Formats: sequence, structure tokens, C-alpha cells
Amino acid sequence: MRSHRGALTELNDKSLAIIGIPMEDNVGLSSGYRMSPQALRETSVYFGWQANPQFSHPVDVDARKKIDTSSIHDRMVDLGDIPVEGLSRSVADNLVSDVLNAVRQRGASTIALSGDQRSVRTVLETQSNSEKLSFIQIGGHTPTSLSQETLSDRSEVGSLIGNGTLLAKNTAFLAPLSTSSSEFLTPYRGQGGQVISAKQLSNISMSEFREFRLALAENTDSLVVNLDLSAFASPLHGMSSKRRFNGVSVTSLQSIMTEIGQSPVSTLIVTGMNPTVDGMSVVKTGQRLLVTVLLGYIYGRLGLSTSLKREEY
Repeated sequence: MRSHRGALTELNDKSLAIIGIPMEDNVGLSSGYRMSPQALRETSVYFGWQANPQFSHPVDVDARKKIDTSSIHDRMVDLGDIPVEGLSRSVADNLVSDVLNAVRQRGASTIALSGDQRSVRTVLETQSNSEKLSFIQIGGHTPTSLSQETLSDRSEVGSLIGNGTLLAKNTAFLAPLSTSSSEFLTPYRGQGGQVISAKQLSNISMSEFREFRLALAENTDSLVVNLDLSAFASPLHGMSSKRRFNGVSVTSLQSIMTEIGQSPVSTLIVTGMNPTVDGMSVVKTGQRLLVTVLLGYIYGRLGLSTSLKREEY
């Protein structure tokens, strides 16, 4: 949303820092995820001003509503991308940890625009060194197990629950893409963990969801959220009659993200978007819908949720 480029020294406890973590496995279907941070930045500009560059306010071209972003520009600071491309995982993880620690020391919250799921474990391990965390994953896949023996994108969060870095009772998986295996689900729910299906999430009221997110974060220092965008189907386009996130309408998901933003979220990690996939390029509806959802979170996190009650143009 045209946030200004800045430095760590500009951040304070009212700031929302944007960082890019262009990580990917760089093989097969994983190739292209590293382009996600820059693609989302470009889309957030295109999304707002494409209808008419002479408008005094940007326009949500899908909802056909004006958006007043003037109140967020001074508080949202883009720190750029962390240069992790081409580095070994351990070196890249150390760089990401250093930046996250520096942001947290200044009291700011972070939106991490990432590529694949690798960064989620890095963020959780980094922050768990000094904070007791709660965790919500929206979309994506549930872990295959709580075992640490075989690590993959789908098991890394599970292994953190298994080794005690995260407590199951302080974690939840919302609208996952796939059905959870009994190897994961039985011990996970036995320890108080929650898996909420897309259908259940669609039917929940905001008052019920508020109770849920308050209970989840009880007795923890901060909340880490992973929004995995792979649940947006690639065929999304301007003629789509129903824009959905794995069965959840975009309008409902934006309301949920606004509510989550009012929790003590330290880091929102955006993963799972490959801009090289058909239907997800900058000029396609797919990415614009992602920014619509992120806008709800940003307003909620900065305490500006009433600004989402926008006027028709």
C-alpha cells in the first residue's frame, strides 16, 4: 500500500515493519516462490491505484470501494528483502533471526513476505528463545506428525510442537487444505490443539472467533500467524462469481484477519504464493484478493479497523 522504505532505527512500538524473506527450495514446483515478496509489493500498488491514478484515495477494484490509506503510511515501514538467495539454510536462518530480533527489540510488529514454508520454523524458533508463543496457521497443510525424525515443509511446525517449543494448546490450524492424518491429529488434539475446518470457520461468528483467539493466546507473550496463500485457487479471475480461500469467502477471511490483527501479533508470515503460477501474476485477480485480505489484517493490527467501513464510489 505504498509504505515508505525505511531503516530499523525508524521503528517503534507503533510501527508495522515489512520484510521480505525470498526463500524457496528452487526445484520443481517450488521454483518461483522466492519472487513472492516483490510480487506482493507490486500488487499492493497496482491494487490501489489501477482504476484511476487521479483518485485522491486508492480503490479496491474488486469490492468497488474507496480505501483511505493515509493513516497507515507513517506507521508501516518497508525494510526491504533480507538477502538470503543462494545462501545455505543455516546462514540464511541466522540472517533472518538477526533482523527479527532487531525488529522485536524496537517493539514493532512484522509482516514477513516469504516464499515457501521454510521461514515459518525460523521465525518460531527465533522468537521462542525470548517469548512464549501462540501460533495460528491459516490455509496450508497440517503437519504429518509431531515427530522430529523426518523434517519437511509439512512436518516442521509439528516437530516444534513435539519438542515443546510450541504447546499444542496454544496452536491452531484454520481451514487447512488437506485432511489431517491420525498420526498427527490424535496426539495433537489430545494435547489441546485445535484444527478448524473451512466449513467451521465460515460458520463461526466474530464474537465466537474473538473468544477463540483470546483463549488461544492466554498466558503467552505474543502470537505468530502464518497465512499460507496456496489455498487460493489459481483459476481466480475477474469473472469469478465467488472468490474463496479453500471454501472461505474472501470477505469472511478479511474479517477474520482483522480480528486476528487485534491480538498481540508479533509476526505475520505470508507464505505459499507462487507468482509464476497461472492466474497469480500481478495483473490477475488472485493477487489482488490476497492484498484485500492483508489490508484487513493491517487495519486491525494498527487499530484502524473502523477504516474498513469504506464508502462506495
